[in-house]
Amino acid sequence: MSDWATITSLVLPKQGHTDAECEDAVAVRETGMALQMAMADGATEAAFSRRWAQALVEAGVALEAKARIAEAVDRARASFEATTAQQKAGLPWYAEQKAQEGAFATLLRLCVRPMIDRSLGIGGTWEGEAVGDVTLFHLRADDPIRIWPNDDPNSFGSRPALVASNSDLDPNTVERFAATWRPGDVLLVATDALAVYLLAGDAALQRLEHWSQDAWSDFIDHARADGMRNDDVALVRIDLHGP
Repeated sequence: MSDWATITSLVLPKQGHTDAECEDAVAVRETGMALQMAMADGATEAAFSRRWAQALVEAGVALEAKARIAEAVDRARASFEATTAQQKAGLPWYAEQKAQEGAFATLLRLCVRPMIDRSLGIGGTWEGEAVGDVTLFHLRADDPIRIWPNDDPNSFGSRPALVASNSDLDPNTVERFAATWRPGDVLLVATDALAVYLLAGDAALQRLEHWSQDAWSDFIDHARADGMRNDDVALVRIDLHGP
């Protein structure tokens, strides 16, 4: 990993489920002076949601940093269709009908860059595009200075905006934001169940900012015991050090 950023990530299935059943996905790629990350949360009620979420994050980091999320979705759709065609052909009629309805997922794509000119007094920039309720927390000195695209825990519902495998991306569902960061800042990205839990109080955010990857599984166990919804969990922490 680069000398200006450190990434730690965690993906865990629902309690009582296996890794193979987890429908959250994360991908990270460093390209020169840019760090790309994508996180997706597959919709459980749809067929092949795990594979669709994985296709989305792989495509999300494979393109150039300046590419738009719609290009990533187009690439993901081609990959998804190629890898699931044979599986769909062998399904019983009722499962095949379900598969034809498509797979769905929320998606957040993030590009983080350092600022080469230190005289500007900032560490760099981040740019995000999102569909649905994957959430980014920008922390500075333990405090959230930006929560995006949704900072209201009461507005998370069972029907977020979704990226579909069998139809074009609706541009009206895409949220975009760009901001600057300073050395010492932390970016946390989380899927919905964990995002809602973190939004409920700063104490959980502060613990996550300083904990190591080894302790994150214990943190999730504690959060579930503390009332967090039992769902798949994806979490990425980006510690920003500056160029």
